[in-house]
Amino acid sequence: MMGVLEQAALRQAKGQTFALATVVRTVSVTAAKAGAKALIGPDGSIEDGWIGGGCARAAVIKAARQSMADGQSRLVSIAPKDALAELGAAAGEERGGVFYAKNSCPSQGTMDIFVEPVLPSPRL
Repeated sequence: MMGVLEQAALRQAKGQTFALATVVRTVSVTAAKAGAKALIGPDGSIEDGWIGGGCARAAVIKAARQSMADGQSRLVSIAPKDALAELGAAAGEERGGVFYAKNSCPSQGTMDIFVEPVLPSPRL
């Protein structure tokens, strides 16, 4: 069985478009831990790996689709409403290159997820 990075390398060699999402930081209780990875296809499906449940999926998939469309990496911070308020941020807001989303899960943890698009190399 191949891991996420092996799948990513195989897809990149085939010239396929996808996004690689990596949990880079967690605070308090979260389903996914730092280092967890997922490969996301152009249609937004999580094709391999895991970066958390429903509390994280929608925000990460949205960021992945945007990244694949414009070729830009994104940092997604998923946090409870109170934690967002402490930062002076609101769910759905982008500030300083960080996209904020609300964590409505009972765990009330915070996760920062780096989303990197992998696009086919241009050909002449």
